[in-house]
Amino acid sequence: MTAWRLLPLLLLLAACAGERAAPGAAAPPPATPPDDTERLVRLAETWTQAGAHAQAVLLFEEVARNSSSAVADRALLGLTRTLCNPEYADHDYRQAYLVADRLVREYPDSHHVAEARAWRELLLGYLARGQELERRTMELEQVILEQERHTQELERLKGVDLELERRTRELQRRTQELERLKRVDLELERRTQELERLKRLDLELEQRKRKP
Repeated sequence: MTAWRLLPLLLLLAACAGERAAPGAAAPPPATPPDDTERLVRLAETWTQAGAHAQAVLLFEEVARNSSSAVADRALLGLTRTLCNPEYADHDYRQAYLVADRLVREYPDSHHVAEARAWRELLLGYLARGQELERRTMELEQVILEQERHTQELERLKGVDLELERRTRELQRRTQELERLKRVDLELERRTQELERLKRLDLELEQRKRKP
């Protein structure tokens, strides 16, 4: 029983002795440092679920900048999702489209590419509709401005009409006054003529009286 218990120790010692017995053997290659980006992506995904979107975006971007990372495509997908999340205060659909497009172009063999392509198509349609809405909004604003200008012009013309009406009434009043003055002049002229006639009659009478 004791020999069986010592067997693992003996095997270990034998292995160590074998390593020392081959001094000319090539040294084993250095161990590859562990890829920490997967841990960062998992942490970013946890933060996303917890609502810490800004911190998650920073981590996703850090991993995505490392194109040699085995989870760069996963980071790009997580970044796309977060940028599309309306709960993220700085969500940016245009930037999300660019990220999804990068995933599709740079990682065509990724098992995330199908979802990335779906995001890209969805965002492309949304951005196109957004541009169309923006264009129509600008056109509507132009129509509203034009309508306001027409309204102002109409108000100005109403003012002009009121002023014209006032001046027309004033002209009518003055015309009537002029007609009245003309009648007065005619009456005065008639009376002047009558006075002249009476004067002539007075002279004639005076002359007759002087005759013997």
